[in-house]
Parts: sequence; structure tokens; C-alpha cells
Amino acid sequence: MARESQSWLQGKLCRMRGLEADPDPALPPPDDPWNPDTAFVIALALMIGEALIANGASAEETAAGMMTTAESFGLHWSEPNVTMWVVSLSGRMPGDARPLVEQRVIRRRTTDFTALEQTHRLVEEISRRTMPAAEARERAIALSPPPEGAVQRGRAARWGLAAGQSGAVAASGSLVAGGDLLVVVPSFIAATLAGYLTGVLSALGVLPFYRFALAAMPAAVFAYLAELLGHGEISPAIIVGGVLSLLPTLTMVGAVQDALTGHYLTAYARVMDAALVFVAIVAGIGVVLVVATKNGQDLPLLSHATTIEYFSWRFAGAAAFAVAIASRMRVPPRQWPAVMVLGAGGVMVYIVLRDVGYSRMLTTGVVAVGISLAGRLVARRTGSSALPLVIPAVTPLLPGSVLYRALSELAVRDSDHGVTHLVQAIALMVVLATGVSFGNEAAYFFRQLRRRWART
Repeated sequence: MARESQSWLQGKLCRMRGLEADPDPALPPPDDPWNPDTAFVIALALMIGEALIANGASAEETAAGMMTTAESFGLHWSEPNVTMWVVSLSGRMPGDARPLVEQRVIRRRTTDFTALEQTHRLVEEISRRTMPAAEARERAIALSPPPEGAVQRGRAARWGLAAGQSGAVAASGSLVAGGDLLVVVPSFIAATLAGYLTGVLSALGVLPFYRFALAAMPAAVFAYLAELLGHGEISPAIIVGGVLSLLPTLTMVGAVQDALTGHYLTAYARVMDAALVFVAIVAGIGVVLVVATKNGQDLPLLSHATTIEYFSWRFAGAAAFAVAIASRMRVPPRQWPAVMVLGAGGVMVYIVLRDVGYSRMLTTGVVAVGISLAGRLVARRTGSSALPLVIPAVTPLLPGSVLYRALSELAVRDSDHGVTHLVQAIALMVVLATGVSFGNEAAYFFRQLRRRWART
């Protein structure tokens, strides 16, 4: 009996954890490609909703995309509902007696801004009635994240690419933390190893908490080895680079955005997701730091940088870090120059405001709002979404050094200061996410105000 129970449980866990594709209803193509029936329209809208939220869109944006799709193909009285795990839609055609309600479970998520941009374009074409329903459905299927276990060929290459991108993020992040060229190589190797390990564990269905905890360890181990080899001055930058490559920026921004727009359940889920990642990073690095402390190797703390020190490798690292994050989030390469300019410009403003004497919390919020507004101006000119520009550009402001200080103090049993810095790191992430969201709402407000003035 135990073997049978384990057999069905293991079989379903593969599907529940996104390793296998969900069975898709084999809907026949509509008789009239431009006027499909209710079931076909709802299925199409749900696929587009899955492609949006699974690739990084907010709940409000996802609901708007589903509603636009449904109403463009004639579905009346459509009501979308979006959570982090399920998208559902109800509606009926004018001749239907009762509304039809369907839902789709979200089992796989990724950060793919290229797929997100393609989904935006698909919804735009649907809204203009320039695409038949069957073709739209095929494109929507291709935009949904594939199951990890479905693709056998090229898996090693995909893992290698993702691992290399993680290495580039950590290497540039170590420069942001104050390291020099000496720290780039160990940071790159540690993060590449962590990225490859994460890919393997993901394909095996290991839960995200354990994946992130293990992914945080290589940077701390390399920092420990640097201390043992007499290069302890570079160990903090190695750890900070590893931390910056793992912090859930997009998740926190999405949580704030969903909370402000009234999607509280999705916001809570994103907060919990980000919190688990945060705790996993703390646990993974903390274990190594405690072992190092037990062996008499206290890793040094980071010193506060002067303005002159920032305008060196730190500044170049910030620009490279923003581009590396954009590459890992699959931002289209044509947008990388704008990301680099926004990221470097944000760091420059941050340095100036800090040098004047403003607090780190206030400075982070002001710069995040500025980057968000500037990113939306650039996106408006190019006709694309602002999210792929803004998220990578604000990542150099992440509180990696504060989190490292908190972990170091906790490792040597300085609990009071460690907890204080840990809370400060969380608060800085929330301020950063709120600043990005505020910029979005400010841009929306001014657009609405301009429309009203145009009408009068």
C-alpha cells in the first residue's frame, strides 16, 4: 500500500511542480475564425492571462489583457479574476442563456520580458481585430513558459547560458560593492556554479526555498576561501555580488503594485514568495558565515564608500550590473543601452544625494521614482512596456551591503545590530519597490489629466 501511495504521489508532484505540461483541451478550430464560440474565446483569454502573469506582469495588467481579448472576440459581460496561482474568466455571448466560467492554474513562472513584450503585441493585434482566433491561440500557447522537464535537447546549453548570466550579474555586483578586478573572477565562478546548480535542482522539482539557499552558499564559500588564502579584503564584495544576483526585485515591485491596485491576495502571495527567497538567502549565507566564525575566520565588514570611490569601478559595475540583469531577465538587446543609461544615471544621482547628506532610505526612494518616470518616457517613445527598462535599472540600488552587514553581525552573535540591519535591508527593498510603483502611477495620473484637458 505504501508503494502504491508513493507512486501516485510522486507522479502527480511532477505535474504540480511544473515539470510536466498540463493537459490542454483540444478545442476544434472555430467555424468562423473571426467569430469563435464562447468556450474558444475564454480558453484563448486564459492562455494570454497565463502568458502575462507567468512572465512578470502585474495582476491588473493581466486582467486587462484577458478582458481585452475576450471583448475583442465578442464576449460580453466578461469578468476576469487573477491571482498568483489561478486566472479565471466568466462571460457569455449575446445569444447565450448563461455565462461560462473557466479557470487555468499557473504552475510555471519565469522572468522573460521578451515573451512579455510579444504578449503585449499579441493583445494589441487582437484588440485591432487583425488576427483570427485560431492563430492567436497558437501564438498564446508558444508564449507560456514551457515545463522544465518537457525540453530534453539543449537543456545543458540553456542551463549553461543561465549560469553564465548569473555569473555576469554577480561579477558586476561585486564591483558595485566596492571590489576591484581581482574580485570579478571568483564572483563569476561562484555565481555560475550556483546558477547551474539551481537549474539542475529546478529540473528535479526541488522547492524554490532549498534552491535559493543552496544557490547562496557558493559565494560565501568562495569568500571564506579568499579569507583563508590571505585575501580577506575581497570577501565582502564576493558575498554581496552573490546576494545581489539572487534578491527578488521584480517580485517585490509586483507585490507593491498589486497591493496598491487592490489585488491583495496576489500581493500577499508575492510578498510570501519574496520573503521565502530572502530567508533562503539569509540561511544559505548565514550557515557558511557561522562555520567561518567557528573556525576563527571573521570576515571583514564593508566600509562606507566616499564619492571618489564610487566614481571608479563601482560606477562602471553599476552600468554593467543593470545590463547583466537585463540579459538574465531576457530584455530585448535593443533596450540594453537605455537600461545602462538609466542604471548609471540613477547611481550618479544616488551618489550626489548621499554626498549632500540625505538618508539612504529617502535617497533610494527618490532615485527609484526618477528611474521609473524616465523609463516610462523612454518606453513611450519606443511604444514598448516600461517594466523591462525600469526593473534592471533600479537593481544597482538593492541593499546587498546592508544585508551582508546584517549576516556578518548575526554570525558573530551581535543579534541586536544584525536584526536592525536585516530590517533595514527589507525596508530598503520595500522603498525601492514603492518608488517604482509610484512612478508608474504618477505617469498614469498625468496621462489621465492630459486627456481631460484635451477634452475641455
